[in-house]
Amino acid sequence: MTTSLLDEDRVFQICFVTDDVQKSAKWFSDLTGKPIPPEGKAADPEEAKAIYNGMPAAVGCRIIMFEFGNIDFEFLQPGPEKAPGAIC
Repeated sequence: MTTSLLDEDRVFQICFVTDDVQKSAKWFSDLTGKPIPPEGKAADPEEAKAIYNGMPAAVGCRIIMFEFGNIDFEFLQPGPEKAPGAIC
């Protein structure tokens, strides 16, 4: 039995949680020279059907994803609902 967390030695996505997705995306755009992609969001509550502590939870987040040939860099801003970002 293997104790490795990953089956392969590849990373496909890195997610940074931030309190200002636009500010973080601008910083990353300036750093890499890539244009800021369109902003996305979490699924609507009816579609997400999130559960937190056994109860239905409204969750949300703003997302900006920079795509490179071999890896995606995601910037995620939880909220505005008062729920843990991990639900998003």
